[in-house]
Amino acid sequence: MRHDLALLQRKGARLPFLRFEDSMPPRGDKLFSLGDPNDLGMSIVEGVNNGLEEHSFYDFMNFTGAINPGMSGGPVLDTAGKVVGINEATMGESRGFLVPARYAHALLAHWLSRPTPVKAFGPVITQQLLAHSAALIARLTRKPMPVQMDSGFAVPDAADPYIRCWADKSDGEQQFYSVRAYYCSGNSAVYVRDDMITGKVSYQAKLFHNRKLDAFRFGRVLQGAYAASSIYQSDAKHFSDFACTDSSLNLNGMPVKAALCLRAYRDQPGLYDFRLRLVSLRSSKLAMVAKLKMSGLAFADGMQMVRHFMEAVKWKG
Repeated sequence: MRHDLALLQRKGARLPFLRFEDSMPPRGDKLFSLGDPNDLGMSIVEGVNNGLEEHSFYDFMNFTGAINPGMSGGPVLDTAGKVVGINEATMGESRGFLVPARYAHALLAHWLSRPTPVKAFGPVITQQLLAHSAALIARLTRKPMPVQMDSGFAVPDAADPYIRCWADKSDGEQQFYSVRAYYCSGNSAVYVRDDMITGKVSYQAKLFHNRKLDAFRFGRVLQGAYAASSIYQSDAKHFSDFACTDSSLNLNGMPVKAALCLRAYRDQPGLYDFRLRLVSLRSSKLAMVAKLKMSGLAFADGMQMVRHFMEAVKWKG
Protein backbone atom coordinates (compact mmCIF):
# COMPACT_ATOMS: atom_id res chain seq x y z
CA MET A 1 0.00 0.00 0.00
CA ARG A 2 1.41 3.41 0.95
CA HIS A 3 5.01 2.17 1.12
CA ASP A 4 4.51 -0.70 -1.35
CA LEU A 5 4.94 -3.29 1.40
CA ALA A 6 3.06 -6.46 2.35
CA LEU A 7 3.57 -9.14 4.99
CA LEU A 8 3.80 -12.86 4.25
CA GLN A 9 3.53 -15.44 7.01
CA ARG A 10 5.16 -18.85 6.92
CA LYS A 11 3.81 -21.32 9.47
CA GLY A 12 5.51 -24.34 10.94
CA ALA A 13 9.11 -23.21 10.53
CA ARG A 14 11.67 -21.89 12.97
CA LEU A 15 14.27 -20.10 10.90
CA PRO A 16 16.95 -17.59 11.86
CA PHE A 17 15.98 -14.00 11.14
CA LEU A 18 17.64 -10.72 10.28
CA ARG A 19 17.43 -7.62 12.41
CA PHE A 20 16.19 -4.22 11.27
CA GLU A 21 18.23 -1.04 11.35
CA ASP A 22 15.74 1.85 11.46
CA SER A 23 18.23 4.65 10.89
CA MET A 24 19.24 5.59 7.35
CA PRO A 25 22.74 4.50 6.33
CA PRO A 26 25.09 7.34 5.32
CA ARG A 27 25.06 8.32 1.70
CA GLY A 28 27.83 6.47 -0.14
CA ASP A 29 27.75 3.41 2.13
CA LYS A 30 28.13 0.00 0.56
CA LEU A 31 24.94 -2.14 0.67
CA PHE A 32 24.05 -5.71 -0.32
CA SER A 33 20.73 -6.57 -1.98
CA LEU A 34 19.42 -10.15 -1.63
CA GLY A 35 16.87 -11.83 -3.87
CA ASP A 36 16.04 -14.47 -6.45
CA PRO A 37 16.45 -12.74 -9.86
CA ASN A 38 14.60 -14.51 -12.69
CA ASP A 39 14.36 -17.68 -10.56
CA LEU A 40 18.12 -18.20 -10.79
CA GLY A 41 18.49 -18.82 -7.06
CA MET A 42 19.51 -16.68 -4.13
CA SER A 43 21.81 -13.88 -5.31
CA ILE A 44 23.67 -11.06 -3.60
CA VAL A 45 24.12 -7.75 -5.43
CA GLU A 46 26.57 -5.16 -4.17
CA GLY A 47 25.60 -1.49 -4.52
CA VAL A 48 25.83 1.99 -3.04
CA ASN A 49 23.30 4.06 -1.10
CA ASN A 50 22.71 7.36 -2.90
CA GLY A 51 20.27 8.79 -0.37
CA LEU A 52 16.55 9.44 -0.68
CA GLU A 53 14.95 9.91 -4.09
CA GLU A 54 14.27 13.65 -4.39
CA HIS A 55 11.09 13.60 -6.48
CA SER A 56 8.86 11.13 -4.66
CA PHE A 57 6.06 11.81 -2.20
CA TYR A 58 7.13 8.83 -0.09
CA ASP A 59 10.67 7.99 1.00
CA PHE A 60 12.60 5.70 -1.35
CA MET A 61 16.34 5.08 -1.20
CA ASN A 62 18.25 5.47 -4.44
CA PHE A 63 20.35 2.31 -4.76
CA THR A 64 23.12 1.98 -7.35
CA GLY A 65 22.98 -1.76 -7.90
CA ALA A 66 21.49 -4.28 -10.31
CA ILE A 67 18.09 -5.08 -8.78
CA ASN A 68 16.39 -7.45 -11.24
CA PRO A 69 12.90 -8.99 -11.62
CA GLY A 70 12.34 -11.52 -8.85
CA MET A 71 14.25 -9.55 -6.24
CA SER A 72 11.35 -7.32 -5.17
CA GLY A 73 10.65 -7.65 -1.45
CA GLY A 74 14.11 -8.97 -0.69
CA PRO A 75 16.20 -7.46 2.12
CA VAL A 76 19.08 -5.06 1.63
CA LEU A 77 21.82 -5.31 4.25
CA ASP A 78 24.51 -2.97 5.47
CA THR A 79 28.05 -4.14 6.21
CA ALA A 80 26.96 -5.08 9.75
CA GLY A 81 24.36 -7.51 8.37
CA LYS A 82 21.31 -5.50 9.42
CA VAL A 83 18.34 -4.83 7.13
CA VAL A 84 18.37 -1.18 6.04
CA GLY A 85 16.03 -1.43 3.06
CA ILE A 86 13.63 -3.56 1.02
CA ASN A 87 14.01 -4.04 -2.74
CA GLU A 88 11.20 -2.08 -4.38
CA ALA A 89 11.82 -1.34 -8.08
CA THR A 90 14.43 -0.84 -10.75
CA MET A 91 14.89 1.54 -13.67
CA GLY A 92 17.57 -0.66 -15.20
CA GLU A 93 21.22 0.19 -15.72
CA SER A 94 21.98 -0.34 -11.99
CA ARG A 95 19.39 2.24 -10.87
CA GLY A 96 17.18 0.80 -8.16
CA PHE A 97 14.90 1.95 -5.37
CA LEU A 98 14.53 0.64 -1.84
CA VAL A 99 11.90 1.15 0.85
CA PRO A 100 13.70 2.24 4.04
CA ALA A 101 13.66 -0.60 6.56
CA ARG A 102 11.94 1.45 9.26
CA TYR A 103 8.64 1.23 7.35
CA ALA A 104 8.79 -2.56 7.12
CA HIS A 105 9.74 -2.72 10.80
CA ALA A 106 6.78 -0.50 11.75
CA LEU A 107 4.39 -2.56 9.59
CA LEU A 108 5.52 -5.80 11.25
CA ALA A 109 5.26 -4.29 14.74
CA HIS A 110 1.76 -2.99 13.99
CA TRP A 111 0.58 -6.38 12.76
CA LEU A 112 2.11 -8.23 15.73
CA SER A 113 0.31 -5.90 18.13
CA ARG A 114 -3.02 -6.13 16.26
CA PRO A 115 -3.15 -9.11 13.85
CA THR A 116 -5.69 -8.49 11.11
CA PRO A 117 -7.42 -11.37 9.29
CA VAL A 118 -7.28 -11.24 5.51
CA LYS A 119 -11.05 -10.75 5.22
CA ALA A 120 -10.72 -7.47 7.17
CA PHE A 121 -8.10 -5.97 4.84
CA GLY A 122 -10.71 -4.03 2.85
CA PRO A 123 -11.35 -1.39 5.52
CA VAL A 124 -7.62 -1.19 6.25
CA ILE A 125 -6.92 -0.41 2.59
CA THR A 126 -9.60 2.28 2.61
CA GLN A 127 -8.18 3.83 5.78
CA GLN A 128 -4.68 3.93 4.27
CA LEU A 129 -5.96 5.57 1.07
CA LEU A 130 -7.90 8.17 3.05
CA ALA A 131 -4.78 8.90 5.10
CA HIS A 132 -2.79 9.21 1.86
CA SER A 133 -5.40 11.63 0.50
CA ALA A 134 -5.24 13.87 3.57
CA ALA A 135 -1.41 13.92 3.66
CA LEU A 136 -1.08 14.56 -0.07
CA ILE A 137 -3.51 17.49 -0.23
CA ALA A 138 -2.23 19.02 3.02
CA ARG A 139 1.24 19.09 1.49
CA LEU A 140 0.12 20.50 -1.87
CA THR A 141 -2.09 23.24 -0.40
CA ARG A 142 -0.02 24.38 2.57
CA LYS A 143 0.95 27.53 0.65
CA PRO A 144 -0.37 29.36 -2.44
CA MET A 145 0.35 27.46 -5.64
CA PRO A 146 3.34 29.00 -7.43
CA VAL A 147 2.77 30.27 -10.95
CA GLN A 148 4.81 31.47 -13.87
CA MET A 149 3.66 34.21 -16.21
CA ASP A 150 3.18 33.66 -19.92
CA SER A 151 1.42 36.11 -22.24
CA GLY A 152 -0.49 37.63 -19.33
CA PHE A 153 -1.69 34.30 -17.92
CA ALA A 154 -0.66 32.90 -14.53
CA VAL A 155 0.22 29.28 -15.24
CA PRO A 156 0.32 26.83 -12.27
CA ASP A 157 3.84 25.61 -11.48
CA ALA A 158 5.37 22.98 -9.17
CA ALA A 159 3.35 23.02 -5.94
CA ASP A 160 5.88 20.89 -4.03
CA PRO A 161 9.47 19.68 -4.49
CA TYR A 162 8.17 16.21 -5.36
CA ILE A 163 6.25 17.70 -8.34
CA ARG A 164 8.10 17.90 -11.65
CA CYS A 165 7.05 20.31 -14.41
CA TRP A 166 8.06 20.54 -18.06
CA ALA A 167 6.97 22.44 -21.15
CA ASP A 168 6.86 22.19 -24.92
CA LYS A 169 5.74 24.19 -27.94
CA SER A 170 4.00 23.22 -31.16
CA ASP A 171 2.23 24.69 -34.18
CA GLY A 172 -1.18 23.66 -35.51
CA GLU A 173 -3.03 23.76 -38.82
CA GLN A 174 -0.12 24.87 -41.01
CA GLN A 175 1.02 27.35 -38.36
CA PHE A 176 -2.38 29.09 -38.19
CA TYR A 177 -1.96 28.97 -34.41
CA SER A 178 0.70 27.96 -31.88
CA VAL A 179 0.50 26.19 -28.54
CA ARG A 180 2.76 26.39 -25.49
CA ALA A 181 2.02 23.60 -23.05
CA TYR A 182 2.99 23.25 -19.39
CA TYR A 183 2.68 19.90 -17.57
CA CYS A 184 3.17 19.05 -13.88
CA SER A 185 3.05 15.64 -12.22
CA GLY A 186 4.50 13.92 -9.18
CA ASN A 187 5.29 10.40 -8.01
CA SER A 188 2.66 9.83 -5.32
CA ALA A 189 0.71 6.91 -6.77
CA VAL A 190 -0.26 4.04 -4.44
CA TYR A 191 -0.53 0.46 -5.69
CA VAL A 192 -3.78 -1.22 -4.61
CA ARG A 193 -3.98 -4.11 -7.08
CA ASP A 194 -2.87 -4.90 -10.63
CA ASP A 195 -5.76 -2.92 -12.14
CA MET A 196 -5.72 -0.03 -9.66
CA ILE A 197 -2.89 2.41 -9.01
CA THR A 198 -4.29 5.57 -7.46
CA GLY A 199 -3.58 8.57 -5.21
CA LYS A 200 -2.01 10.88 -7.79
CA VAL A 201 -2.36 14.57 -8.74
CA SER A 202 -1.31 16.07 -12.09
CA TYR A 203 -2.20 19.25 -13.94
CA GLN A 204 -1.50 21.11 -17.15
CA ALA A 205 -2.09 24.39 -18.94
CA LYS A 206 -1.97 25.09 -22.67
CA LEU A 207 -1.74 28.60 -24.13
CA PHE A 208 -3.16 29.04 -27.63
CA HIS A 209 -1.96 31.95 -29.78
CA ASN A 210 -4.19 32.61 -32.80
CA ARG A 211 -2.29 33.78 -35.87
CA LYS A 212 -4.63 33.45 -38.86
CA LEU A 213 -7.89 31.79 -37.79
CA ASP A 214 -11.22 33.56 -37.58
CA ALA A 215 -13.02 33.56 -34.22
CA PHE A 216 -15.21 30.57 -35.13
CA ARG A 217 -12.31 28.32 -36.18
CA PHE A 218 -10.22 29.37 -33.19
CA GLY A 219 -13.17 28.51 -30.97
CA ARG A 220 -13.31 25.04 -32.55
CA VAL A 221 -9.62 24.55 -31.77
CA LEU A 222 -10.22 25.49 -28.12
CA GLN A 223 -13.28 23.28 -27.89
CA GLY A 224 -11.26 20.33 -29.16
CA ALA A 225 -8.51 20.95 -26.59
CA TYR A 226 -11.06 21.46 -23.82
CA ALA A 227 -12.73 18.12 -24.60
CA ALA A 228 -9.56 16.22 -25.59
CA SER A 229 -9.53 14.21 -22.37
CA SER A 230 -13.28 13.71 -22.41
CA ILE A 231 -14.58 11.47 -19.65
CA TYR A 232 -15.16 7.86 -20.61
CA GLN A 233 -17.06 5.33 -18.57
CA SER A 234 -15.28 2.08 -17.76
CA ASP A 235 -14.66 -0.51 -15.07
CA ALA A 236 -18.19 -0.40 -13.67
CA LYS A 237 -17.25 -3.16 -11.24
CA HIS A 238 -14.95 -0.87 -9.24
CA PHE A 239 -16.19 2.66 -10.03
CA SER A 240 -19.42 4.54 -10.52
CA ASP A 241 -19.96 6.49 -13.74
CA PHE A 242 -18.47 9.97 -13.86
CA ALA A 243 -20.96 12.69 -12.97
CA CYS A 244 -20.17 16.15 -14.37
CA THR A 245 -21.28 19.73 -13.84
CA ASP A 246 -20.61 22.56 -16.32
CA SER A 247 -20.69 26.25 -15.52
CA SER A 248 -19.50 29.67 -16.65
CA LEU A 249 -17.44 31.52 -14.06
CA ASN A 250 -15.55 34.72 -13.52
CA LEU A 251 -12.30 33.27 -12.27
CA ASN A 252 -10.09 35.89 -10.67
CA GLY A 253 -11.27 38.47 -13.20
CA MET A 254 -11.10 36.05 -16.16
CA PRO A 255 -14.30 34.61 -17.70
CA VAL A 256 -14.02 30.83 -18.09
CA LYS A 257 -16.06 27.79 -18.92
CA ALA A 258 -15.52 25.05 -16.35
CA ALA A 259 -16.40 21.36 -16.03
CA LEU A 260 -15.90 19.27 -12.89
CA CYS A 261 -16.41 15.49 -13.02
CA LEU A 262 -16.28 12.93 -10.22
CA ARG A 263 -16.65 9.18 -9.92
CA ALA A 264 -16.88 7.14 -6.72
CA TYR A 265 -14.95 4.00 -5.72
CA ARG A 266 -17.27 1.08 -5.04
CA ASP A 267 -14.87 -0.94 -2.84
CA GLN A 268 -13.36 2.04 -1.00
CA PRO A 269 -16.26 4.21 0.19
CA GLY A 270 -15.40 7.87 0.55
CA LEU A 271 -12.84 7.94 -2.28
CA TYR A 272 -13.26 9.66 -5.65
CA ASP A 273 -11.51 10.46 -8.90
CA PHE A 274 -11.68 14.11 -10.02
CA ARG A 275 -11.38 15.76 -13.45
CA LEU A 276 -11.43 19.55 -13.76
CA ARG A 277 -11.28 21.42 -17.09
CA LEU A 278 -11.14 25.18 -17.66
CA VAL A 279 -11.05 27.25 -20.84
CA SER A 280 -10.69 31.04 -20.88
CA LEU A 281 -13.24 33.08 -22.83
CA ARG A 282 -11.62 36.48 -22.81
CA SER A 283 -10.15 36.71 -26.34
CA SER A 284 -10.33 35.23 -29.86
CA LYS A 285 -6.57 35.73 -30.23
CA LEU A 286 -5.19 34.28 -27.00
CA ALA A 287 -6.64 31.62 -24.68
CA MET A 288 -5.72 29.07 -22.03
CA VAL A 289 -7.04 25.56 -21.45
CA ALA A 290 -6.14 24.22 -17.99
CA LYS A 291 -6.81 20.76 -16.55
CA LEU A 292 -6.49 19.10 -13.15
CA LYS A 293 -6.57 15.31 -12.77
CA MET A 294 -6.72 13.59 -9.39
CA SER A 295 -7.33 10.00 -8.32
CA GLY A 296 -8.18 8.30 -5.04
CA LEU A 297 -9.01 11.33 -2.90
CA ALA A 298 -11.56 12.00 -0.19
CA PHE A 299 -14.27 14.39 -1.37
CA ALA A 300 -13.24 17.24 0.93
CA ASP A 301 -9.56 16.85 0.00
CA GLY A 302 -10.30 16.81 -3.71
CA MET A 303 -12.52 19.89 -3.52
CA GLN A 304 -9.85 21.70 -1.52
CA MET A 305 -7.34 21.01 -4.29
CA VAL A 306 -9.85 22.11 -6.94
CA ARG A 307 -10.26 25.47 -5.19
CA HIS A 308 -6.49 25.77 -4.70
CA PHE A 309 -5.87 25.18 -8.40
CA MET A 310 -8.58 27.60 -9.52
CA GLU A 311 -7.20 30.33 -7.25
CA ALA A 312 -3.87 30.07 -9.09
CA VAL A 313 -5.31 30.30 -12.62
CA LYS A 314 -5.83 33.95 -13.59
CA TRP A 315 -5.29 36.64 -16.20
CA LYS A 316 -2.78 39.31 -15.23
CA GLY A 317 -2.28 40.94 -18.62
